[in-house]
Amino acid sequence: MFPAPLYPLKCGTNSYDWGKLGSSSAAAQYAAANGFQVDESKPYAEQLAVDGNAPVQPIDQHHERAHAAGTGAGEPGASLGGGGRTHPSAPDKKLAERLHKDPKNYPDANHKPEMTIAVTLFDGFCGFRPLQEIASFLENTPKLRGLVGEEKTQKAALKSLFAAIMTAPEDRFMPLTKRLAESAVKNPDGFAGKEFGGKTLAELISGPELYHSNQASSSALTTPTLTSLAISSSAWPPPTTSTSSKCFAPIEEQKMKPQPWSKARAEADPPIEEFAVVKTELAKSESEEFEGVGGPSIVIVTEGKRWITVGPKTETLSRGKVFFVGATANVQLCANEEGLVMFRAFCELK
Repeated sequence: MFPAPLYPLKCGTNSYDWGKLGSSSAAAQYAAANGFQVDESKPYAEQLAVDGNAPVQPIDQHHERAHAAGTGAGEPGASLGGGGRTHPSAPDKKLAERLHKDPKNYPDANHKPEMTIAVTLFDGFCGFRPLQEIASFLENTPKLRGLVGEEKTQKAALKSLFAAIMTAPEDRFMPLTKRLAESAVKNPDGFAGKEFGGKTLAELISGPELYHSNQASSSALTTPTLTSLAISSSAWPPPTTSTSSKCFAPIEEQKMKPQPWSKARAEADPPIEEFAVVKTELAKSESEEFEGVGGPSIVIVTEGKRWITVGPKTETLSRGKVFFVGATANVQLCANEEGLVMFRAFCELK
């Protein structure tokens, strides 16, 4: 008899400069639920459910098959960001294949669409303002126009603009940043910073989704977010700005509207085949059952406690716990007096 396909996971945790320090980081808080020792002097940026740079481990070492199943290209990744972060532009499939001809800087031929879900109130930048607005910034900001050049601002020129900003050497960019910051103090309607006034500010409350497709750059300013993504290393070679500028494309719509799945669930299904995410909210002492889906899943608990059951196997739930759930398995959930909030990232295999 095969064991029930439910395995608790110990996720990798990344320490990047854009994370929050120690226990103030949601990523560190969630990782601590699985025995991670938090260093209060370190910034923690992400807790990664599937990633080669911070590999996930099954807590029960008898279930190495779960680990193997969770590292394939068909498995959705899930990361919990602990604070301000930047997602550089990532290649689509065709561009990823071309970039992979330089394997040192672009180590795989996969692409990396992502979807971010706010765990709490969230704001950040995603995508770009309309071309007419950015053209207006260039016309009315001589300092910026001097850095970018006088090329006419159409879509191709916008790519050149973005590349010029993101690849500008520090000795050119930092003085400009200082002058823009001084201008921003004098003129609150101005803008400053490397990801400048061309970016679109996105504001989300807990739950709504921000789908940043391939070639869309984004930056989170505050608060933790859950990101579901297709695994790829091609978005992160040194320097990151090299990839961002090569992968850039103007992207129109970013926000998504979650669709109801049942009384306790809402699904975010972006226009790609790699993954979807279901959010489940249970009230005090409420229970709910997921029907099986046609592919593997990663489950993370963001609020509440009680238990999860798959077949004859039951595991305790608490904030930060992460589980692998096998394809087609029905999942039963039960909340305690605190209620329960859980996210499930999955891909349906065809």
